[in-house]
Amino acid sequence: MKIAVALSGYFNTISTNDLSTGARTVLRLRDLFKDHDVDYYIHSWDEKFESEICDSYEPKKYIIEPQIDFNEVALKNGISQEWFDENFDRKNSLYSRATIHNSLSFLYSRSQALKLIKKDDYEWVCVMRLDLGHRGPDDVNFPHKFDFSSDNSKIYSPFWNQLNCGLGDMWTITNTQVAREIENIYDRALKYYKPNSSYVEAMTKGWPLSEKCEFNEYEPKQFSNICLSKRKTELMTYPRWYAINGHSIYKYFFIEAGLFEKITFCKYLL
Repeated sequence: MKIAVALSGYFNTISTNDLSTGARTVLRLRDLFKDHDVDYYIHSWDEKFESEICDSYEPKKYIIEPQIDFNEVALKNGISQEWFDENFDRKNSLYSRATIHNSLSFLYSRSQALKLIKKDDYEWVCVMRLDLGHRGPDDVNFPHKFDFSSDNSKIYSPFWNQLNCGLGDMWTITNTQVAREIENIYDRALKYYKPNSSYVEAMTKGWPLSEKCEFNEYEPKQFSNICLSKRKTELMTYPRWYAINGHSIYKYFFIEAGLFEKITFCKYLL
């Protein structure tokens, strides 16, 4: 069985300054793919770990380049962090790292890794972070014991309790046709983050597959995962600043591309 693995981002988890996550992810992926023929395709900003990345994965193709300033990219594309953050003090909030720069950086790297895959003869394409397995709960952050004999016409994504708001972007496992679609996510995000885009309008006026509730971290309805039920509900609306949200971008992309209904949500009990 031929599997392509698209890895992207930073080798280690920079948000926590943990310089051990990349090496630990290498070991976990070796175990996950030990019975399969795997080609790695990598895009990373982590120039100082280039040798370790290449020695660990022996990638078929890779790009490791200096970090692009996506604030400049945003400015050239009519995207404004200030517009989103009007009357919101992001720097002194729990969402200080949820910025246009960080979101576009993540999506660009993912898109570039996928674009390195030129062949269509892979049965599976695994779309993953280079620090996979170290962001989010253990039953979400890694596809533990994924069954590669599963139906590959489907899309496999982490099950978590925040599907009302967004999809887990830690990993996605699918076929080459869908992977070709996902490689467009960065270009779509440049449109989504424009002021008054269809994405921003949906977030602020009626978010698809959601349930209206108070906007606070203790409200249980935010975890109702309404997309997995047949209940009809009033849609959730979010403040504009909250639209800078990688999980929401991921969800909107899959809905707009007509891929959401193909998703099977996977939960692995450890």
